[in-house]
Amino acid sequence: MQNESETKEQIAADLAAAKRRIAELEKSLKVPRLCEEGEGCSILNTQVGFFRAWRDGTAFLHVNEKLCEITGYTSVEMQKIPMSMIWPNQAQRAKILGDLGDWRQVSNCEVEFLTKSGERRTCLVAMCIAPFSQAFEGSVVDITNRKEAEEQLAIQNRITSIFLLFQTDEMFNKVLDVVLEVTRSPLGAFGFIDGKGDLIVPSIVKRGD
Repeated sequence: MQNESETKEQIAADLAAAKRRIAELEKSLKVPRLCEEGEGCSILNTQVGFFRAWRDGTAFLHVNEKLCEITGYTSVEMQKIPMSMIWPNQAQRAKILGDLGDWRQVSNCEVEFLTKSGERRTCLVAMCIAPFSQAFEGSVVDITNRKEAEEQLAIQNRITSIFLLFQTDEMFNKVLDVVLEVTRSPLGAFGFIDGKGDLIVPSIVKRGD
């Protein structure tokens, strides 16, 4: 009887361990969702911004802390303001939401968000239609710093190639063309290129009393 009892206990323990393992596997295979139906936001601590919004793109329903960090708004504020305040490019917004309606999901959309302080942040957005609801869900990754670094590197490479490909008497005009394009100034800019190839443009400010 003792051996039979021990066997039953071992079987029960094995079944419990198997159930726990199945639950862990199901959890790992489940696609992360911002919010479950009828529940509050479930993804709070993450390096990616998440949101749920009305399918017509008029307003946010739920946002996580990372998206609040990117935009500078609190979650309560974001639920009270129209989406157009954060995503002001109406034509781009209409195009992407139209594609979302046609394909039910979009990814790697580069958009420009406007923060509460008026700063523009470049973000990669992916969205999908939320099942059984009139809403869609999206993820947001802030790539502003990466974009700025890429642009600076591209400018340095262009100037470096001028030094390598053109004679001294041609270099000035070629570099000036790049400077005018980068600064968007028809009058040019006063500055110099240092030993690292960086464009240095000193600024003049009035000293306070």
